[in-house]
Amino acid sequence: MAFEQGQLLEHQAFISIGKEIVEKCGGVPLIVRTIASLLRSKPSEDEWQSFKNYELSKITQQEEYDISLTLKLSYDNLPSHLKQCFAYCKLFPKDSKIDVKTLIHLWAAQGFIKLSNSKQRIEDVGKEYFMVLLWRSFFQDVIKDELGNIVFCKMHDLMHDLANLVAGAESTVLTLSEENIDEKLRHVSFDLRYSLRQFPIPMVKGMKIRTILGASVGQELGKLTCAALISNLNYLRTLDLSKLKLCVVPNSIGELKHLRYLDLSENEDIEFLPNSITKLLNLQTLKLKYCKSLRELPREIKNFVNLRHLDIFECQRLTHMPLGLELCTSLEILPLFVVSKAKCSGGLSELKELSNLGGSLSINNLGHGKDDMLELECKAAKLKEKQQLQQLKLWWDSRWAENNVSYDEMSLEKLQPHPNLKALKLWFYMGVIIPSWVSSLTNIVDLEFYRNRNLQHLPPLNQLPFLKSVILKYMEALEYISKDTISKALGSSKTTFFPSLSSLIMYECPNLKGWWRKVDGNEPGHLLLPSFPRLSFLKITECPHMCSMPLFPYLNEGLVLDTTSLKAFQQTMNMGATQSPSTTATTSTSATLEEVNDLESLPEEKCLRNLVSLRKLFIYNCNGLRSLPCKGIQHLTSLQEMEIMYCNELALLNDEDDGMQWQGLRSLRFLHLERIPKFVSLPDGLQHVTTLKYLKIINCPNLMALPVWIGNLTSLTKLEIDKCPELASLPQGIHKLTVLQEIIITECPLLQQRCQRQTGEDWPNIAHVPYVYVDNKATQSFLRNFLFSNG
Repeated sequence: MAFEQGQLLEHQAFISIGKEIVEKCGGVPLIVRTIASLLRSKPSEDEWQSFKNYELSKITQQEEYDISLTLKLSYDNLPSHLKQCFAYCKLFPKDSKIDVKTLIHLWAAQGFIKLSNSKQRIEDVGKEYFMVLLWRSFFQDVIKDELGNIVFCKMHDLMHDLANLVAGAESTVLTLSEENIDEKLRHVSFDLRYSLRQFPIPMVKGMKIRTILGASVGQELGKLTCAALISNLNYLRTLDLSKLKLCVVPNSIGELKHLRYLDLSENEDIEFLPNSITKLLNLQTLKLKYCKSLRELPREIKNFVNLRHLDIFECQRLTHMPLGLELCTSLEILPLFVVSKAKCSGGLSELKELSNLGGSLSINNLGHGKDDMLELECKAAKLKEKQQLQQLKLWWDSRWAENNVSYDEMSLEKLQPHPNLKALKLWFYMGVIIPSWVSSLTNIVDLEFYRNRNLQHLPPLNQLPFLKSVILKYMEALEYISKDTISKALGSSKTTFFPSLSSLIMYECPNLKGWWRKVDGNEPGHLLLPSFPRLSFLKITECPHMCSMPLFPYLNEGLVLDTTSLKAFQQTMNMGATQSPSTTATTSTSATLEEVNDLESLPEEKCLRNLVSLRKLFIYNCNGLRSLPCKGIQHLTSLQEMEIMYCNELALLNDEDDGMQWQGLRSLRFLHLERIPKFVSLPDGLQHVTTLKYLKIINCPNLMALPVWIGNLTSLTKLEIDKCPELASLPQGIHKLTVLQEIIITECPLLQQRCQRQTGEDWPNIAHVPYVYVDNKATQSFLRNFLFSNG
C-alpha cells in the first residue's frame, strides 16, 4: 500500500510506540489493542509523539510496570459522557454476559445519553456510545444476532478492575459481608448468591440510591418487603424487580417520581399492573417480557409521555392494547401489538404516530373476516413510514373460523413496511398471493412463511441482494417456489441467483414438487440450472414429492434430508462428478439422511469424490438402504463421526474390496450402529480404521460375535454394547487394546456372565480396562489392582 508522506510518518510513529508498549507490557494483547485504538483516535503525528513522550513515559519509567495505569490512560482520554458510561459497568459481575440493549437503557435512565436534537433516538445514540467503547477495547467477545446486531458482550477482567477503580464509592456490588455503606453510594447491584430479603433497607434509609440491579435471584419477594423497599428509596431512577415471583405490584410504585427504568420481567404470576404506575411520568423503560399471565396494560398509558421502551415480549395473554398508546410518541421499542375488536381497546391506528419505532414488532391476532374498519386500521398503522423498524412479524389469528382470502390479501397489502426492513415473518396468512412489495424489500435478510396454507408459490426473491435465510414451514398448498417455468427462469436470469442466501429450510410442504414448473415434462440438463453461490445449510423435511431444485455445491454447515427424495441431492452430486474437485466440490461438513426411502446405497464413487470435507454422516430410518460400504466411501477422508440407525434392510458387506473402502476413512473417530437387524458381524475392512476411538453397537439382535481383529483398533478408548442378546463372548484380541478406558455392556445376558470380575471367562481379556460396566455392576479395575496387588 502506498502512503503519502504524512501518512508514512504517522505509520512509523505508531510502529515505534507499539513496539515500546509491547516490550513494556510483556505483550498483553488487551493493552496493545487498547493503546492502538487510542492512538487511532488521535489524528496527527504530534499527538502521537506527545502521548509517547509524556503520558506513556510516566508509566513506563516506573520500576514495575503497572498494566492498570496503562489502561487508565485510555480511560482518561475518553470524553466525560463515555467515562460515566464505562464506570457504571462496575455493577456487572466479572465475566458476565452483558445485554447491550439493557446496558443502553440503563445509561439512559441515569441521564448519561445526550441527544443533540429532537429527531435522534436514545437507542441509536446509545449504540454509538457502545461502539466507541467497543472500538477502544473497553468491551470484547461480542455476540451478534442473525441480522448482524451486537446483542451481548463481555468485559475483560482487567477492564472490570479499571471500572471498579474509577467508579469509586458511588457503586458497589452488595454482599452479606457489607457492614458499612458509604454515604456516597448511589448505584447498587446484588451478588446473586443472596436474596433481596437481605437488603439492608434500614441502613440505606434516606440515602439517595439511584440504582438497584441484579435483585433477581429467583426467590419470592413478599409484598411487604417490596413496599418497604419502595418507600425507603425515593430517589431511585433504576429498579430491577425481575424474576422475584411477584404476584402483585404494590400501589406505592407510583411514588417513585424519579424512576426512569423499571424491570418486572419474568414475574409469571402478575396479571395486572396498578393504575398508580402511570404516575411515573419520567419512566423511559418498562420491561414486562415473559410476564406470561399479564392480561392488560394500564388504561392511562397515555401518561407515559417519556416512555421509550415498552418490552412486552412473550406476554401472550394480553387481550388488547390500551387506548392512548398513540400519545406515547417517544416509543422506540414495542415488541408486541395485540389486535382486538373490543371497544375499550386501541386499534392498529395507535401505531400511526409512533414514527420512532425500531427493533422488532409482532402484530398478533390479525383477523381473517371482512371488516371495513380493520382495513382502515391497517392502512392507518403507517408501517411504511417507520424507517427504524428492523423486524416485522404479522400473525393472523389461527383460531379464526372464517377464511376470507381477499381480506388477508388486502390487510397484508396495507401493512407494507419501510424498505429498510431486515426480517419479515408471515404466520397463518390465508391469502393466495403475496403482495409485490415483498420483492421490493431490498434490505431484507430473513424471510419466514409459517402455515400459509393457500399459497401455491412465492413472490420473486432470487434478486434480493442481502437475503440470507428463508424458512418455509407447513405450507400445505405450495407446489413450486417460483411461479415461472424452468425455461423462463433460465432465460430471464442475468444477475447472480440468490447472491447472499446461506440458509434454506423447507419443513412439511407435502405438495411441493420443485423450484420451478415444468411445461413439457422434460427438465434441462443439470449444468444449466442455477446454483446457490453461498448456500451453506440446507434442510428439507417432509417434502416427499420434492424432486428438483437449484444446485447447492457449497454446503459448509450441513445438509439434512428427512422424509424426502434423494433426487434433489443427486442433481448437485452429479454436477460435481462432471467437474474436477478443484473447481467444484460439495464441502458440507455434516449430512443427515432420515427416511430417505429411495436411498438404496450411498452415491456413486464419482459423486463421493466431492464430499472430501464431510465430517459427520448420519443415516436414520432409511429402509431402502441395502448395502454399505460402497465404492468410493474411501474418499470420505475427513469423516469423523458416522451413525447408522433403524435401517431394516441394510447389510454390512464383507467382500474383497471391503478393506480398501474402509481404509480411506482415515479420520473416523466415532461409529454408532443401532437397530440394524441384518447386521451379523463387523465388516473386516473396519480393522483398517485405526483412528477409531469410540465404537457403539445397540439393539442388533443377530450380532453373534466380535472379530479377533478388533485388537487392530489401537486407538479405541470406549466400547459400548447394548441389547445384543446373541453376542456370546468377547474376542481374545481385545486385550491388545492398551488405551481402552471404558467398556459398557448392558442387556447382553450371555456376555454378562463371561465379563464378571475375576470369575468370568472373558475377564482376563478386559482386566486392564480402568472402567468396566456390566449391566448394573461397575468394576473399577484400577482400584481392584491397587487393593489386591498390596495383599
